[in-house]
Amino acid sequence: MMMKLFTIAAVCGNAYSFSQTSLPTKKRPSLARKPPLSSAIGGMLDGPLASSSSRLPDLVSSLRGGAVHVAAVQPADFACALVGVVGASLWLKIWTSLASAGKIDPKLSRKIVHSGSAPLFLLTWPFFSDSLASRAVAALVPLVFMARLVLARRGRQPELVKAISRTGDSAEATGGPFTYCAVLIALTLSGGLRSAAGVVAVMQMAVGDGLADIVGRRVGKTKWPWSDGSKSVEGSLAFALGAFVSSLAMVQWFALLGTPLAGLEASQGCFLGLVWRLGVISVACAAVELLPIGDDNLNVPVTGALLTHFLTSGL
Repeated sequence: MMMKLFTIAAVCGNAYSFSQTSLPTKKRPSLARKPPLSSAIGGMLDGPLASSSSRLPDLVSSLRGGAVHVAAVQPADFACALVGVVGASLWLKIWTSLASAGKIDPKLSRKIVHSGSAPLFLLTWPFFSDSLASRAVAALVPLVFMARLVLARRGRQPELVKAISRTGDSAEATGGPFTYCAVLIALTLSGGLRSAAGVVAVMQMAVGDGLADIVGRRVGKTKWPWSDGSKSVEGSLAFALGAFVSSLAMVQWFALLGTPLAGLEASQGCFLGLVWRLGVISVACAAVELLPIGDDNLNVPVTGALLTHFLTSGL
């Protein structure tokens, strides 16, 4: 199990490192918070929305304790991590309770948990400080749930097993869900909390892959010929559309809070360029999800992270 975690962390870390060094060297944009809202992504929040939310960046700054670029952990970071753990626990409790009570199909609850857990985690990222140590504090959130999966594997969390497994077998707890948490930890530590590649990769893995299964199981009639009946055109369309909309929404969330994402600070005036790039990334990740090899919880985010870097580097 530990070897699996180390392998996943290494793959994600190497993918991110490769994306940072594979292009010609150029000056990287500063990750410091830029107070004017117009310094956020694409100028898409300029106008009435910008004026109505002009205090949000200041609120985020106060929660962060200001822009910090040192290794020291800020007290607010632990508060943000606690909020993340509590929020994710409540989200998980809702669906585990419904699945255990027989009010929802465990297969459906599993994918709802899959689709919502990581985005809830990402919503807290702008509130963490800019210190390097904040990455480790943020990574505690998925680490807590990874520990719960280990307990579930040992039969100590029966409700959790019922909600996240396909068959009710506790061994599944350390399969896909374990990889899911490991990828979140790897992206948080390697890419940081201001990484556009990390944000888009997580949304592709969580929302895109989750919707592909939910929609595919219920309305998927047109099967892909090479997928032995397990993948449908409808599911792939749901993946691409859901991943695109959620990725764009999450990017706007960071922009609304005055938190520029690394690789997108220079996108002012290029909102349409950002839109089509996210569209291409989402379609490509949907295609990767169709591959009959590997784990979608690893293949999809690695693809999303690499494409995000290469396609947004010219913005």
